Amino acid sequence: SSRPYMRERLRILVELTPDGVQDLLRRAEAGDGEAMGLLGEAYALGFGGLTPNVEDAATWFRRAHQAGVTW
Repeated sequence: SSRPYMRERLRILVELTPDGVQDLLRRAEAGDGEAMGLLGEAYALGFGGLTPNVEDAATWFRRAHQAGVTW
């Protein structure tokens, strides 16, 4: 079941702070596909102090996919 995985992702997003967003950005720019996917979700839903932004979310989801991340 993917439920534990999804619960963990939701926990990360709910607890995400602006500093956490900066950490995800550093990781994503270094090629971390999981961080890219989390950034896509954070931008899509407005977690971590981010203003929801569909374009930025799509960019990070696309980059995550290109890095081999599947959900």
